[in-house]
Amino acid sequence: MFEGEFTGDWVYADGEWHQEIYDPTELDPAAIVETGADLPIPGCPTGAGLAILLAGISNDRVPDATVLDRIVGYERLAAWAAAGQARALAELSTRRTATDPNELPYAVEEVSLALSCSRMAAGTKVNLALDLAGRLPATLDAWEQGRICQSRARILSEGSTRLSAEDAAFVEGQLLAQAEKLSPSRLKVKVAALADSLDPREIEDRHANAAQGRKVIKEPREDGMACLWALLPADDAAAVWAAINARCQADRDPDDTRTADQRRADAFTDLARLYLTGATNIDPDTGQVGVAPRVPAWAQVQVKLDAGMLLGTSTEPAQLRGHGPIPASMAIRLAADAQWQRIIYHPKTGALLDVGTTRHDPPPALREFVLARDGTCNWANCAQPRVDLDDLIPYPAGPTAAHNLDAKCRHHHRTKQRWNFTSVRHPDGSSTITTPTGHTYTHPARDHRPPPARKPRPDKPTHEPCRPGHDDDPPPF
Repeated sequence: MFEGEFTGDWVYADGEWHQEIYDPTELDPAAIVETGADLPIPGCPTGAGLAILLAGISNDRVPDATVLDRIVGYERLAAWAAAGQARALAELSTRRTATDPNELPYAVEEVSLALSCSRMAAGTKVNLALDLAGRLPATLDAWEQGRICQSRARILSEGSTRLSAEDAAFVEGQLLAQAEKLSPSRLKVKVAALADSLDPREIEDRHANAAQGRKVIKEPREDGMACLWALLPADDAAAVWAAINARCQADRDPDDTRTADQRRADAFTDLARLYLTGATNIDPDTGQVGVAPRVPAWAQVQVKLDAGMLLGTSTEPAQLRGHGPIPASMAIRLAADAQWQRIIYHPKTGALLDVGTTRHDPPPALREFVLARDGTCNWANCAQPRVDLDDLIPYPAGPTAAHNLDAKCRHHHRTKQRWNFTSVRHPDGSSTITTPTGHTYTHPARDHRPPPARKPRPDKPTHEPCRPGHDDDPPPF
């Protein structure tokens, strides 16, 4: 099947590179790297030949200049591999949507499971691949040849998304050659400027479309910290900024040693806490002041801690849902506050011992237990906190019991109900997903214990015993 076929490999002869048609079964890798450091890596086209060339020479055998050439060579090779993956992604997605465009989200799901990445990351890869293969083929070719990197390919794609196919091709024709030399930041400026000149919409229409993408995102950071950022219309962002600074100035004291950034951060959280307590709320119907809002279950602050921590006999870090490890002092403070939900687990097995239900109008105990057990969507690679309870075996064939209930986000609830996806929960709490291609992916049961400590923790407790709720109450386990 390989006879007379050009495979993308090259050979070096007579002082230059030549395309060669050969049977790969007869390829001798040693012959390609026989001359070692004398081979000019920068002149070798991307492909299997460059991979063999780079693998056949050790860094310690060549001078500094060749080591630098190798660094660039690996970068070009990575571009070739990534662009090849993009072509495969476009092919799979095109096959899945050939008869029904609504199949695209489920093609993304297959990619997410196969690459063990989030659905958002998989969707980003698929969208870029489809756009390049469909509207910007020359950009995909340049990426595959190692002339541009993935960042530059993405800038050309995203910068021309709002344009027609014809105008996007014009942007590509004007800037692709420059993209090989410009830094990504400078290329982005040029793409944006050219796209603005070609966009037929007025600025009002463009702003209205951009405002559709407004959002707020919370990201966990180390050492009990988190990052919260928002993408907002400029006037709304200015209003939020003004409110934070006004609160910051109102609380300022001559003896206050906090920096301006620290005071703004504290003012920001103060405004949120005042809202949660009802201090700043006005009922639109009655005009009553001080009504606390009801926080949806998926967004509720939930702290997970070792039972021994409440007695002061454990120094294991607690876990904050949607974040990760937090200091013991923060966990104890949250566990004693009726506004938060505490999840207490056995330190040896990781099994749940108690689910606090001190919230206003608690849901049924079974729902509380399943949501606490799973934490987030139980589909592999998904961490969506907003979930539905899913019957693994539909009622009435399956019982309404913890072992037959799974927490799943709305998208994965729908995915599981499709004829070509199956999801099975095992007795140990793990679950296995089977995709249309027959590939299987197993998601382990959630262990409520924190990750192992990197070094032994001291035997001496680091905090005083504390019990949530009333002082006379027995421990909640």
